[in-house]
Amino acid sequence: MSSIALYDKVHELRPDLIPVLKSPDWFHTWSNAQDLFQPPWFRYPIFGDHPQYFAAGANRKNTDGAQRDFSEIPRLTPIQVEALDLLDKLMPSDELCYSMELERGDMQLLDSFVTLHFKDYEDPDDKRHLMRLWLSVPTSQPFPPAFAEFWGDIRAGLVRGGVRGNAITPQFLAYEKGQTWCISPGNRSIALRISRGSWRSMRCERVWEERGLRSEGDTGGDYLFFFATR
Repeated sequence: MSSIALYDKVHELRPDLIPVLKSPDWFHTWSNAQDLFQPPWFRYPIFGDHPQYFAAGANRKNTDGAQRDFSEIPRLTPIQVEALDLLDKLMPSDELCYSMELERGDMQLLDSFVTLHFKDYEDPDDKRHLMRLWLSVPTSQPFPPAFAEFWGDIRAGLVRGGVRGNAITPQFLAYEKGQTWCISPGNRSIALRISRGSWRSMRCERVWEERGLRSEGDTGGDYLFFFATR
C-alpha cells in the first residue's frame, strides 16, 4: 500500500495524530539483528518530517516487541496506542490496500519509503519462498534527522540500509570483504556489493580505505550498492 495515501487518510480522519506519528519518541526492537555496537532497540518515527521528501515506516510487531522486552524504554502513551490502532485499521482496508499475486519467476520492485508491504505469514506452512534484494541507489533521497539512529547517515545520495547482525566471525568478515568490488569509470566511482550479510553506510568508507581508493569529500553519492538479506 502507499504510505503517502495512508498519511493523507490519517490527516483526513485524525489530523491531531500526525504530530504523534512524526515524533521521534517511538522505540522499536532490532529483533536481535543489531550489530555488536548497537543497543537492542532503536528510535524511529512512523512518518518522517522532512519538508520536501516523504518517508514512512511502520512495523507494529517491532514496536510491541520493544515494549515487551525492554523495561528501560518509555511506555507507549495512550495517544500513541490510539495512533497505532488507527493504522492497523486503515492499512488492510480495501480503500488503501492493494493485493497482488506473485508467481514463480516474478520480480517486484518497491520503494520502501513510500510503500508499506506485508512481509510473511507466521504459520510455517503458509510461508513464501522469496529471494529478497535491498537496492540502494546513488539518487537516494535525504532523510529527516530522526532517521539517523537507524540509517546512520541521512544525506541524499548515500549508500545505506540493512542490518549487519551480531554473528560476526572472522569467516564472516572474510566473506564480506570478498564480496565487494569498486570500479572507477572516469571520474565517477561505483561500489557494488552483494552479500549474505548486511551493510551500513558507515562501513563504505572502510571498504574504500582497505582497497586504497579515494574516499575524501562527499563520494557517497557515487556509490551504487546492492545486497541480499540472509
